[in-house]
Amino acid sequence: CLIRLGANADSTVVEEPYDERMGLFGEGTKECPYKIACADNLKAIRQVTNDAETNALLTPSTYFIQTNDIDLYQASKKANREMGWIPIGNLSNCPFRGGYDGGGFLLENLWIHRPLFSESACVGLFGFAEQATFKRVTLQKAQVTGCLGVGSLLGCAMAVGDQRAKVALIGDTVKDSNISTSADGFAAGGLVGMVDCRADIMLERCANLSSDVSGDYGVGGLLGAGGKS
Repeated sequence: CLIRLGANADSTVVEEPYDERMGLFGEGTKECPYKIACADNLKAIRQVTNDAETNALLTPSTYFIQTNDIDLYQASKKANREMGWIPIGNLSNCPFRGGYDGGGFLLENLWIHRPLFSESACVGLFGFAEQATFKRVTLQKAQVTGCLGVGSLLGCAMAVGDQRAKVALIGDTVKDSNISTSADGFAAGGLVGMVDCRADIMLERCANLSSDVSGDYGVGGLLGAGGKS
């Protein structure tokens, strides 16, 4: 991998590795997680996750940390001018795996409008996730509409194959947002839309602050429908 050189406050030279496969600085370990500083870095995660050939690079032990507030309005618009942000893990056979630490920073102005099932099932910043942990993530002013499994952070917590798998949310917050399903849609949650029948989900110290969640059925302030919590 490549190395980026920098300096800290006392002028000590700092070496920062760059992973060309991921398109991110860092090593993806707990000690040296991949750095997420802008919308383009999130797009890099999406490119790896949504490609069947590179999805296997992600494991439950792949770690990411956000290092700045990130405004997602322009990135959502550029992804698709009519439907907005393309979720990270937009297909059930290419789910996101790993640990994403929001670092206490904001993710603002996420925009998704995919009201038809044919356009996308399970939408949010992340679409499908398996064996994943999201902590200290704060979404603000998100506008997310879908048909099945709609959340600001995650559309669906899932498990591949016959083995059960857990997705954990720790200290995550959605605020001043609007999450909804279209007519006859199912499963809308402030943070997570739904949990499939083989997955387990844990929500700890999570909050919905002044965010509206609406739909015909399977609606919750944090979690829409399904599974254990």
